Amino acid sequence: MVHRRYTGWMPVFVLANLTIVRPPLCVAADLDVAFGTGGKVITDVSGRYDEARALVIEPDGQLVVVGVAGTGIDRDFAVARYNTNGTLDRTFGINGTTITDFSGGSDAAWAVALQLDGKVIVAGESDGDFALARYNADGTLDSSFGVSGTITTDFGGDDRANALTLQRDGKIVVAGFAARLDFALARYRADGTLDPTFGTAGLLTTDFSGNSDTAYAVSIQVDEKIIVAGATGNYPSAQFALTRHNADGSLDADFGTGGLVTIRVGRDARAHALWIQPDGKLVAGGFVNNGSSNDAALARLNADGIVDMSFGAGGRVLTDFGGRNFGNSLALQSDGKIVAAGADDFPPYYDFAIAKYEADGRIDATFNREGTILTEFGGNSWINAVAIQADGKIVAAGYARSSSGADFALVRYDISD
Repeated sequence: MVHRRYTGWMPVFVLANLTIVRPPLCVAADLDVAFGTGGKVITDVSGRYDEARALVIEPDGQLVVVGVAGTGIDRDFAVARYNTNGTLDRTFGINGTTITDFSGGSDAAWAVALQLDGKVIVAGESDGDFALARYNADGTLDSSFGVSGTITTDFGGDDRANALTLQRDGKIVVAGFAARLDFALARYRADGTLDPTFGTAGLLTTDFSGNSDTAYAVSIQVDEKIIVAGATGNYPSAQFALTRHNADGSLDADFGTGGLVTIRVGRDARAHALWIQPDGKLVAGGFVNNGSSNDAALARLNADGIVDMSFGAGGRVLTDFGGRNFGNSLALQSDGKIVAAGADDFPPYYDFAIAKYEADGRIDATFNREGTILTEFGGNSWINAVAIQADGKIVAAGYARSSSGADFALVRYDISD
């Protein structure tokens, strides 16, 4: 079932004593019945607790979705590949899925990227270290990468990789946190060895003034400079935080203040997603705690790191779906419109939540009439990743939870006039 809440604006025209409300031209956003069952896909990867954290669309339209299988210390990387109709690709792994255990301990995948040769790189954590795995097109581990297809990297504390991107030269840039205190970046060569030309022996950390800092997203500009987004500070005073790095990892002094930017979005805010627009402007997305609840949050910066005051209200946009709201992922349409995805607490459960915005940050009132759409799975469900297909359809992945556990959950929306 899809909930549609009409909380957006509508133009109002007054003629004498008659008020006529004219809804804007609406672009329907319906679940795509050609995908899965009525537009939804549920996958029990391990028979335990399974959660999808990231996705990538392959050139042929197939979807690679990664996340975690299991709970506590008994967690593993989980990867699934889907055909364009939402069925599992049985040529991948074991009947469409594969599980990777690094050390018999706690492993979880948080990010995925696709190489030009079709190999899939996944990043996350293994027992408090950065962890990477590379898979061949058939889902087997690539033995030419690291040690039998996997790599772990220790920054010296409790570390986790949250984001992953690839340079044009094939080098792998991974972002997260080190010792739960600082932004952490690592760059690897294509074979999985650390790149000694980056930071200190391939690693670097960034401290925003002694606060607890976590990087959740990373992107690379056309000039090969690296942008990282996340949060600095602890509850209830965390704020959006961004850094920009030169090719050698050093902070770019032309960005913000010495390469650092913090953005006060509200009482407590965290950026979980980042997108670089074609004009070089940066859109960061996440959520903000307003004291009594949460709202999805966006902020846009100019290329120099200064907040773009032409976007939303003072460079910021907050969206209340009606409950406690969380923004976890962003995607940019070819027309410049912004798609944000996360979850909304619509009692008694959290639901998948999608919002679309005009390029200037206004809610896109032509999208599903009020600019937002919610999808329920009958229990708590949450979007962790969103992407836009070449045909404009929106795909989102996360989890659907029940009393017995959780499963990978995907939806696809068919956008039509």
